[in-house]
Amino acid sequence: MTRYERALPMALKMRFQFMLLFEQLLDEQDWDIYYWCTGERTPPARWTNSKVLARLTVHTKNEGKVIRKMPALS
Repeated sequence: MTRYERALPMALKMRFQFMLLFEQLLDEQDWDIYYWCTGERTPPARWTNSKVLARLTVHTKNEGKVIRKMPALS
């Protein structure tokens, strides 16, 4: 199963505009996204009020303390 197939249920819930913004966010450097979501760095002005980054930040905080792990590579 590819990462896109795993992301499909969440992606189907997103509106088209949200998906476009999400795609733009993924064009940023991975480490920048990581630091913005963990609060280590302030995101640039273009992402400061972004619903996409806000949603990803909530997911990153994992306030529900859900145990996450990488899927088995086969």
